[in-house]
Amino acid sequence: MEWLRRDQRYQVRIEVGAALIFTRRMLSDGVLSTVGLTPQRYDEETDAPFSATRRQTVRFGADQIELANGTPTATVPGVQGRPASWCKSLGAC
Repeated sequence: MEWLRRDQRYQVRIEVGAALIFTRRMLSDGVLSTVGLTPQRYDEETDAPFSATRRQTVRFGADQIELANGTPTATVPGVQGRPASWCKSLGAC
C-alpha cells in the first residue's frame, strides 16, 4: 500500500496478486476534508494470463457517482473507493 499526500489531496495505491494467476492495481484519488477522505476517482486494472487487461473507473461527484459502466447513481455519504476504505480500516491513513 502506498499513501501519497500533497496539501489537501491524497492518493492511495494498492497492488495485489497471485503469481502467474492475476495482478490487480487499485488507485483512489481525492481530497482530505472535514469529514475525512473524500474520493473523486477510483481506478482499477486487472491483468491475467491469456486475457486482455480489464480497466474500470468510478468517478465521485458531489451529487452522483458514475459507475464503471457509465451509469450515474446517487452519492451516499461516506462512500469510499476500495483502496481508501482499506487504508482507513488498516489505520494506515
